[in-house]
Amino acid sequence: MKMKIMTTMAIAATILMSGCATTGNPQIGNNGDMSKIEAFVANDKKDVSKELLKTSPVYAQKNQHKAVEENMVKIKNDMPLYRQPLFAQMVVFPYISDAGIYHGYQESWIKIKEGEFVLADPATNSKDEKIFDYNEVSK
Repeated sequence: MKMKIMTTMAIAATILMSGCATTGNPQIGNNGDMSKIEAFVANDKKDVSKELLKTSPVYAQKNQHKAVEENMVKIKNDMPLYRQPLFAQMVVFPYISDAGIYHGYQESWIKIKEGEFVLADPATNSKDEKIFDYNEVSK
């Protein structure tokens, strides 16, 4: 008998503690708070949308282009800019020369321009950048 009472009380406690026992909808704030929030959003719409682009994944997903622009961070970089060397690919297709010799497919790479460091003072205009060829500096 004691076992039946304990089991019934355990089942009743489990049901009452679960979310299934509640029937009402939860109240999130009152209408006065919501109207204040809506008024704030209406007044500062640009600032709020910029903040949402940074903090709200759902809003950022709907406005991906704007979110990418808003989340860009400028990083101080003191490293010099290095322009990579410029290469060109030369392709010679198979041909038969005047002497009747067959020449097969050939390809080769030619360096057109050496790599170089772009050095400029950050406080000056970028038009005044000085370009030094690495090979000239190392001599």
